[in-house]
Amino acid sequence: MIFNELSRYVQFLCNFNVPFDKANNLLIFLCDYYSMDKSKMHILLTELMSNQKNMARMFNDKETLYWSLMKRGERFRKFGYSNTATILGLTIKFIDSDKMLSKLVSLNKDLNEIFRDEVLKQTLLRADLRDLEVKRKDIWLQILRIDPVVSVSEYKHYKNQVAQFLSKNIEESIDVDVRRSFNHMNNLSHDNLSNILKTYAIINKDLDYCQGMNFMAGYLYLSIDC
Repeated sequence: MIFNELSRYVQFLCNFNVPFDKANNLLIFLCDYYSMDKSKMHILLTELMSNQKNMARMFNDKETLYWSLMKRGERFRKFGYSNTATILGLTIKFIDSDKMLSKLVSLNKDLNEIFRDEVLKQTLLRADLRDLEVKRKDIWLQILRIDPVVSVSEYKHYKNQVAQFLSKNIEESIDVDVRRSFNHMNNLSHDNLSNILKTYAIINKDLDYCQGMNFMAGYLYLSIDC
């Protein structure tokens, strides 16, 4: 995992045209910090040298300028026009500490708004499995910007419309699929799964219900521990 991330980091160093000496020293520092095997460190250093040489002869000056502007445009769209925000934003994927990620979004209000979603996604990707089970639901609610109180109220509102507005064909299709789903799962009852699918069919009338949604909804229910 660390080797793959450092390999991607080499690409960033080349993309930003970091001078070879500085990039080389930084890469050696990171390899030492993560106790990287000497043979793998040699591969990374060779990759850095090779990429910098290839970058130098791959594009003419006009192509290099165009490529650089395109990359800059992508960064601006994602992190805004601040150099500080751009640099910090590109380092998020290399941070594996919740404490450090929390400090990053606490720097100021503007950076919190810019980095919020990226930090939440990184928290999910880097989480220890034991921690992930505890915080997965809360993080996904934040990423999707869902207020639990409001969502529960809306769910009850649409659920109460099922008996009156859901067609018999859709209801029967859901009941048939639910009866053959998750039969050995004590923490997901057929009633719960059926209610979720029927309520969703009311909310999204264009899609209502398709075969297989019973498994999608069931696994989502189980994974976020509803």
